[in-house]
Amino acid sequence: MKYIGLIIIALVAAAGLVAGTGPGHAVANVYTVNSTYGGPIPPATTPPATDFDTSDNVCETESGNGVCTLRAAIEQANSPTSAGLDTIAFNIPTTDPGYNSITQTFHIQPSSALPVIGDPVIIDGRTQPEFTVLERPVIELSGLTSGSLVDGLHITAGNSTVRGLIINKFGITDGSDGIELQGGGNNLIEGNFIGVDVNGIVTDPNSFVSGDEFGNNGSGIFINGSADNAIGGTRPTPGISCFGATNPCNLISGNHQGTPLSAHGIEISGAGATGNVIKGNFIGVDFGGPESGYLCLEGSPGFPGPVQDDDNDGAINDGCPQVGPAAESGTQCGANASDNDGDGVINDGCPAVFGTRKSIGNKGDGVNITGVTNNTVGGGAAGDGNVITSNQASGVRIFGGPEAGTACLNASDNDADGAVNDGCPMAGGTAESGSQCANNTNDDSADDSLVNDGCPAVAVANGNRLEGNLIGPGSDGQSIPGGRAIVGVIVDGAPGNFVGTVGGARNVVSGNGDGIQIQGAGATGNFVQNNYVGTDVTGASDLGNAFSGVIVSSSASNNTVGGTDPGARNVISGNDQHGLEVNSGATGNLVQGNYIGTNAAGNAELPNGASGGRGISISGAPGNTIGGSAAARNVISGNSGYGIDILGSGADSNVVQSNYIGTNAAGTAPVGNRQAGVYVDGAPNTIVGGTTPALRNVISGNGQASVLVAAPGVVINGAGATGTKVRGNFIGTDSTGSAALANLATGVLIIGASNNTVGGTAGTTPGGPCTGACNVISGNGIHGIEIDTAAGTGNVVLGNYIGLNVSGGAGLGNAGDGVFISDASANTIGGTATSSANVISANGQAGVHILNLGAGASANLVQGNYIGTDAGGGLDRGNAQHGVWIDGAPNNVIGGTTTAARNVISGNNGTGVTIQGGGASGNLVRGNRIGTDAAGTAALGNTSGGTRISGNASSNSVGGAAAGAGNTIANNGAGGGNRLRYRQLGAL
Repeated sequence: MKYIGLIIIALVAAAGLVAGTGPGHAVANVYTVNSTYGGPIPPATTPPATDFDTSDNVCETESGNGVCTLRAAIEQANSPTSAGLDTIAFNIPTTDPGYNSITQTFHIQPSSALPVIGDPVIIDGRTQPEFTVLERPVIELSGLTSGSLVDGLHITAGNSTVRGLIINKFGITDGSDGIELQGGGNNLIEGNFIGVDVNGIVTDPNSFVSGDEFGNNGSGIFINGSADNAIGGTRPTPGISCFGATNPCNLISGNHQGTPLSAHGIEISGAGATGNVIKGNFIGVDFGGPESGYLCLEGSPGFPGPVQDDDNDGAINDGCPQVGPAAESGTQCGANASDNDGDGVINDGCPAVFGTRKSIGNKGDGVNITGVTNNTVGGGAAGDGNVITSNQASGVRIFGGPEAGTACLNASDNDADGAVNDGCPMAGGTAESGSQCANNTNDDSADDSLVNDGCPAVAVANGNRLEGNLIGPGSDGQSIPGGRAIVGVIVDGAPGNFVGTVGGARNVVSGNGDGIQIQGAGATGNFVQNNYVGTDVTGASDLGNAFSGVIVSSSASNNTVGGTDPGARNVISGNDQHGLEVNSGATGNLVQGNYIGTNAAGNAELPNGASGGRGISISGAPGNTIGGSAAARNVISGNSGYGIDILGSGADSNVVQSNYIGTNAAGTAPVGNRQAGVYVDGAPNTIVGGTTPALRNVISGNGQASVLVAAPGVVINGAGATGTKVRGNFIGTDSTGSAALANLATGVLIIGASNNTVGGTAGTTPGGPCTGACNVISGNGIHGIEIDTAAGTGNVVLGNYIGLNVSGGAGLGNAGDGVFISDASANTIGGTATSSANVISANGQAGVHILNLGAGASANLVQGNYIGTDAGGGLDRGNAQHGVWIDGAPNNVIGGTTTAARNVISGNNGTGVTIQGGGASGNLVRGNRIGTDAAGTAALGNTSGGTRISGNASSNSVGGAAAGAGNTIANNGAGGGNRLRYRQLGAL
């Protein structure tokens, strides 16, 4: 009885169902597989599974027996006598020993490697009649006994199709792939299950037992130097499963049975592997359809296994066929684990729940592209995108480029592409070339000291494109099946690739460890555009990556995240750490046009950082640009930490321009970052803003009143934070500069940082609207500007409107002081150069407050400002307290002996100038107009007096004998020497 199946098949063939078209036929043949027999298992040697005569165009294992195995069919299709594009079809009877009546599938287990397919062929598992009933593959090709290093199918011919197969368990050692496409291209692989069992749900039946895994021991599909292949196709609407009679979706999950990360769902490498298209597949998850087969019998008599929701869709046995006269329905379905109708099967007849929700990742990357060009993962049409989720390394990895940077200084193959220092720039007067590039010696040592300088790059992965994929979420785009990839997308040393397409179908990269990472000195000129990173498919809900959304690192340069076209915008929100990181020497990168920390509409927060994460974190990375033009504006709002954090001495000369930081996308309402808008922490030479309206940042609305979190607009912190320029911004107002949109703390806060500039003279219009380098710093919840601690020295604040609107005519006061200097020395507020004047008015406390808490607060200069007036110096826009308040601080100078140094200190509700406290000595008040308009011709008195010295203050001077030292102190209220011409008072 051992071969009863073969005998039955022979009888069927004798009845006229002949596999093949007959001997000597010179056109394409159809070979119909009618037996699952895979060959003798050693020590047996018979009967054969091979074709009896490959020259006769008849598929049969012995003359006249009519038994056509898959092996015999491939041998016939490979035969030189079988011309044209042959088809291997299936019509295996259910009496075959390989038929499983529970799963309704047919198990083919070759005893050794199947022949390499060297002639074009169509292998179509969908021709098996049971497929039309189940609408999923029913022909299972198992490699359990095929050998140690063996592929399921190995195709070198090109122009072939593999459709509707289940391919699993091939190989014992690495490199045993489900399907390998080598050389010849234009193959189509569609509608297969690769790496899972017949139900498309299980890849490892018992995680505590080794050896029962269904995954192939290499990659699911390996495209090896083969071009223009199509893996999958456009999934039909609604596109949330691989289920369906015409669905081209391949399910590629669970591959590699061991622990290394060297095998992938799909691998594309080898010279010539270009123009391949991977679309419409599920890679790393279940097939998203109904439960079936033995899964439906859990808990039934004879199947004592646990009753469970095998595909994690919230419904036990969904889609399992009805047993008996009635189906279970309604509340009997779903999570219910009872046999409510007493037919022995739980939840039989309950409707299927579609969509993939189970993690069965490949052990390496979902898709790995190494050293090859111009391949596409996904596509622009609905249903073209792949679901690439839960793979154990990366969702997609693009690897390979020129060696660069410090790698060029050694004599190693740093990127494992077989060439030492390929792509390193020429040193000296000549480049090495030809055979010199194939060694690891310095062949032009007389010219330079570098090995293989100027040799061309090899195995460069560029021009590859990702579009329309779900990378991390399930097929609904709104859930995470679990089993996060380490990185959703990584571009590793590779130049010129595209993660997303301007105006095309959007990638959703969420639910991974990190979202998108670009790393390595060779990673230049890559584009990350039109993605949702950290949100669901709607862009409205948090589906965050566990760490950061986008990372540019390790000397990666000149990459673009976003762009100036609205269709290039990324939404980078909801990630658990930072929205975007730029670190470790990455330079010249552009971040443009993105929404970072908000929803896709830009009108509500969707914070990055579960606790203190930044919208953008720049650490040790110089010369990067955030924004840069009106079209490049980022909205960086709603984050749980800083909007932008620029950290460390290596983060030199970064530029932040044209952004809305803390507001909605219109710049009209707060969507605050909870710690600060911009935080410059020990980083030198940062530029925040510019001298044209297009370069202006709106840095407003930061903090969160609902949880009593007060945040400043801009913070400059630490000894290394020197050379910062904050200019041309609106800080504390809306995008028009006319309405308050408060940062809930101080507008600009300088802590222990020296030689920074807030404002400037370029492009300003004294007496008119705030233009050019002039900042509007108004409406903030504490002070306009604060300079703190002894190390906060040499800073210059000039040309700003502090407490007024952009026109300089209306009050828009900060709640505290206009400028507050605490324990900081030798700073300059205003100046004597043309257009240096700040207008410091309408603030809730003093105009300028200099406070000594123990470190001195000495040698500060307050010169050339309008304090308490409008920008024209003629109207009362007084600060609520004193114009200038020196509080225990010594040796400061208010005004000077030149006209340019003159302050106009008028219209304030306290005293024009107050000096108080025991430490307040040696201060000079000279050459000012206190209580008049700027021209000195009209009264504009301070309410409580012109000047006041009290509280043990000593040895201060108001006026002086030197020419120009006298103040005009007039028209002021009680207690302040209300005299029209009160000059040269000398020491008081």
